[in-house]
Amino acid sequence: MIMIFGPEIKDSEDAGTAERRSPRKSGKSADDVMANVLRRLLLLDSPREPEFTRFTRLVCHEAEVPIALVSFVEENACRQYFKSAKGLPDGLSQTDLDRSFCRIVTRTGAMLAVSDARTDERVGNNPIIDEMGVISYLGAPISGPSGETLGSLCALDRVPRDWSDNQKRSIMDLADCVTDYIALRHARLAEDQLENELPPVDRVKRPIGGSTFVDIRHPVPIPIFRRFRRLQRSLPGGATCYGDEQVS
Repeated sequence: MIMIFGPEIKDSEDAGTAERRSPRKSGKSADDVMANVLRRLLLLDSPREPEFTRFTRLVCHEAEVPIALVSFVEENACRQYFKSAKGLPDGLSQTDLDRSFCRIVTRTGAMLAVSDARTDERVGNNPIIDEMGVISYLGAPISGPSGETLGSLCALDRVPRDWSDNQKRSIMDLADCVTDYIALRHARLAEDQLENELPPVDRVKRPIGGSTFVDIRHPVPIPIFRRFRRLQRSLPGGATCYGDEQVS
C-alpha cells in the first residue's frame, strides 16, 4: 500500500513519469536546474557532514527504523546520492535510480508512505527489495532555495510498517528542517561569493573557525527553531538531541 501526501497525482498519471515541481521558468529542463542547484550547494560527491548525520539519526529515533537517508536525486546521471546514510553498508553512497523510492518523492513533490513494497505495483519491481530486504518506506521532500524538490529525507525498514500520523508529521518536520538548513547554506555561500568580490579592506572579519554570526532578525532560521521545538516535545521526557548525545 502506498500513500502520497501533497500535490495530487491523477489516476492516469504514472508516478515514474510525473512532472517535477519547480517554480523556475527558463530554457533549462527541471532536471538540469536541480542538478545545477545540487552541485552549486556542494550536496553531491562531497564528504559526509555532521549536520546531515543528525537528521538521519533523528529519523531513526522518530520512526523507529534501522535505516535513514538524506538522498538527493540526480535524474540526468540516473542516480541518487546519499549525503547521509544511517544503517547502510559502509561505502555505499549512491545507487541507480531503478533502486530508488526517493525518485517518486522528487517527481511528485509529496510525502510517500509505503507499508509493504512487495505487494505494491508502483514499487514492487524495485531490485532493492530483494537485494537489501527493504520492505517499507516513509519519505518527505527536501527542497532547494527556490522550491525545487531536490531529494528526500526518508525512513526504511525491513518489515511491513503501518506508519502513524505522528511519525509522518515528524519526518515531514525534519525534512523541512533539512530544507531550511539548505537555505541557510545557500545564503552563506552567496555571502562568501559576495565577500570575495569585495576589496580586502571591506571584507567582514570572521571569528575563529570561519563561521559568521546569524542576525536574529533574519527570517530564515525561525522555522527551524519552531520545528525542532515540535520534535523536542515528541521525544521521551522532552529530551533534545545534541551531537551524538540525547540530553534531557
